[in-house]
Amino acid sequence: MDFEFGMLDRTNIVLISGAMSNSLDRYRIIKVEEKPLLLTKDRHVKIMGERDVLRSIKEICRIFKGKEEILFPVLKQMQDSKNTKNSNLNIKCIKKYLGKHRRQPVIVFWNGSTDKKIMERLGLGNYHMLEISSYDMLNNKIFKLQLKNKKTKQITVSEEIGHVEKKGRLLNLTETHNQICNKTHTLSYAHDPCTDVAVTKCLFDKLFRICNRRKINNIDYL
Repeated sequence: MDFEFGMLDRTNIVLISGAMSNSLDRYRIIKVEEKPLLLTKDRHVKIMGERDVLRSIKEICRIFKGKEEILFPVLKQMQDSKNTKNSNLNIKCIKKYLGKHRRQPVIVFWNGSTDKKIMERLGLGNYHMLEISSYDMLNNKIFKLQLKNKKTKQITVSEEIGHVEKKGRLLNLTETHNQICNKTHTLSYAHDPCTDVAVTKCLFDKLFRICNRRKINNIDYL
């Protein structure tokens, strides 16, 4: 699962769009979009009016100033959401999808701190959640692909993926995927929720194979 979002007034989350994929549904990716939603700190959810949308766009431009590779896709998603005829970016539709196969779902995010917060503000924070990230543990530019339980903070799997020359100790989703996967995927652009879900699934499949290879069979939620 992946959400595209912005911020408004520091504490309010602007939910722009998202995407979901279910391993029991042949991994078909479902895009969720509607008019942007405002998720407040006290968990009120409302469809944004034109005035709030314009304020949010101004805030997004401020936050991502000088980061066009993020800014332009987010603004495109905002514009698409304003004009969409879809109506599935809401609590009822997301909950229905997660309960589709009458099993307890496990939600996998890429660097999902804000995604988890979004789920909580939607009143959907009780699902099992896992997070994938790529981190330089020893500050030596050797990165590890990790799978972590969002509730317990326990790192279930940690696999070295090699040396990367960059500032900072976190790889983004594209950098991580380029480091470990040589397959040609049919993708649109970075920070599109459907693309991000497809790439996250690719990374999760690799981590799941590592679990099987190491015969790790007592992992929470796997």
